[in-house]
Amino acid sequence: TRLKVTTDVAASKEQIVFSSSNEKVATVSRTGTVTAASKGKAVIYAHANEDVYAKCVVTVLPAAQKVKLNATKLTLGVGESFNFNSTVPDGTASYYRKFESDSPVLTYKGSGVFKAVKKGTATVSVTLFNGKKATCKVTVLPAAQKVTLNATKLTLGVGESFRFKYKLPTDTASYHKKYTNSDSSVLTYNGMGKFTARKVGTAKVKLTLFNGKCAVCTVTVLPLPKSIYCSEQSYTIPIGSKKKADIRCSKGTVCNNFTYKSSNKSIAYCDSNGVIYAKKMGSVTITVVSSNKKTCSFKVIVKRMDVPFVSQVPKYPTGCEAASCVELLRYYGYDISLDEMIEAIPRKSIYYKNGKRYGPDINEFFVGNPRGGYTGSTPGYGAFSPCVTKALQKVINQKRGKHTATRISGCSFKTLLSHISSGRPAIVWATYKMKVPTTVNCWYITETDKYFEYPRGTHVMVLAGYSDSVVKIVDPYDGVCEYNIDTFEKRWELLGRQAIILK
Repeated sequence: TRLKVTTDVAASKEQIVFSSSNEKVATVSRTGTVTAASKGKAVIYAHANEDVYAKCVVTVLPAAQKVKLNATKLTLGVGESFNFNSTVPDGTASYYRKFESDSPVLTYKGSGVFKAVKKGTATVSVTLFNGKKATCKVTVLPAAQKVTLNATKLTLGVGESFRFKYKLPTDTASYHKKYTNSDSSVLTYNGMGKFTARKVGTAKVKLTLFNGKCAVCTVTVLPLPKSIYCSEQSYTIPIGSKKKADIRCSKGTVCNNFTYKSSNKSIAYCDSNGVIYAKKMGSVTITVVSSNKKTCSFKVIVKRMDVPFVSQVPKYPTGCEAASCVELLRYYGYDISLDEMIEAIPRKSIYYKNGKRYGPDINEFFVGNPRGGYTGSTPGYGAFSPCVTKALQKVINQKRGKHTATRISGCSFKTLLSHISSGRPAIVWATYKMKVPTTVNCWYITETDKYFEYPRGTHVMVLAGYSDSVVKIVDPYDGVCEYNIDTFEKRWELLGRQAIILK
């Protein structure tokens, strides 16, 4: 690098004499160009005459083999500037650093500062004397003309904190945003949008963009509560649903930061905002603790989902598949009759040929007549999940619904229950009253001539809830039933782990 000399002494540039205290470390030319030679320190002198001189201490380190910028990806608003700082590893150096942009969307102002001048993209680079380089991808969008905060009016208890979050209009930008506070004795700023209440009073928090656009929130600080309580001592909610708990403070006080502890998280729990999540049937106690250690509690009772009962009898003694579909569809708000669903499921009957009993593939058709029993003159047997899923989707499409009938057959029992915990009732295949089938109905499949055995007593129903010990079933034959969960799992597995949900 070249040293520049200024002096008020009457001497021309040609009369300035440069020298180095240690030419093994650094040398200097007649015009002031310093060249690093080896690691160490040297003093470069510039003499105007014997009595007038200046000096520069030069430290020579190993050449930097790497350089970093203070950003690798950046979005700016048109008109906004950004100062790129470059750093090299400790113990290395490069005095020379060249900044460039590959696009006219940015203009260089010097000293690493670039200004966004129009919409587009650019790559900013810094290059060392030895060619080592670092880059940053810059996107320039129109400058944001508006900003909103996640609160415009807020009440905090003394000692509580709140983190403000901002939102800009879509496809606009402002990298630089500054938070200010009208009364630092009431609120203190902790950085990253977080403010802490220090004493009773009011203050305004303002967020200002680079172009002066701003948003304001008025914050009122009150004492922390002397006591807290829940407006309801007990909540009863269906499995898979959620509800906000209403926690209140003693008059003239406030608390926004509560912690919630459940006596059994697998049944129900509260998130940090006090929203109750019901996961499986049972009851729990939720204990609430305020930020100043005041406590209260409430009970949560988790019940089955409110899947409506649709009776298949007496009209359709073997129409449990259709009735279960109607139960599920009505749960999601569809207006459909049992007759409509019966007609939507394709069916074919059993017949005899050459002394052999033939029937359709139960995965593609309802076998027999849903109006007949197992032993009637026109018997009905059933249909498996592939056939029923297609029929369900057909009806949903006819009703212009937005749900997708999803077959989850073959999944684990744990996965099946996870769908129930998420608020999705499931059509399931098991057996009537969870009995072990003692006989089977058999036929040769028309399309393949393969022999098929259908367990007598196979039954389709809707799984609407579960606990550690039982399942709640909406049975289109018997209504709402409760069965041992282990027994149900075995019967469900016996029928091939078949299940359908709506998404």
